[in-house]
Amino acid sequence: MATGKLLDLSAAQRYTCFARAYVFTHQGNGTKAAIAAGYSPKSAHSQASTLLKNPKVRARIEEMQARAAAKIELNPNSVVQELAKLGFSNMGDFVDDEGKFIGMAGLTRDQTAAIQEIEIDEKNGKRKVKLANKRESLELLAKHFKLLGADDHGVGNQIQVIVVNSPRPARTEEMIGPGAVEAICEAIDTPVDVQTGPPPDISEE
Repeated sequence: MATGKLLDLSAAQRYTCFARAYVFTHQGNGTKAAIAAGYSPKSAHSQASTLLKNPKVRARIEEMQARAAAKIELNPNSVVQELAKLGFSNMGDFVDDEGKFIGMAGLTRDQTAAIQEIEIDEKNGKRKVKLANKRESLELLAKHFKLLGADDHGVGNQIQVIVVNSPRPARTEEMIGPGAVEAICEAIDTPVDVQTGPPPDISEE
């Protein structure tokens, strides 16, 4: 059973989500990939088994595996960019004035990268969004830029300023389509401007 209330994805779109989660997010764990694609946790294991036997799904998986082998590149800059997406995410960008989730169509791909989990109540259709751990991401960024002391974890130290250009985009209403599926299932790297420098001089004359 699929939790179709999540954006009412078509079968082809859900296959794409499953394949992407299977290859990139959960590295071959079919059950977790099925849950990520919107299937009920209760039936995720059996759904994964069925999906993996589907020729169309296998073709998508093989396509993405080939793409990953050809294009994957891990370097310090890409890691910093991904950590910045997590560490500087803001829950205010994900909910409206009443605290309700605005939906995936209203988010950028960088913002969806910060989503760790979307929980759906099948009885009433309510959705809860859980973002990645901001503190851990910020601590890793701070260590990378050597902003924290080795012994006191930064207590008493002057901390430099990190400026990340991540303006909050205007919210848009979009119909579900291939572009929206990519936004749901994939976070595309975009340049993040990270600047460091000594703290400003604020001493009184």
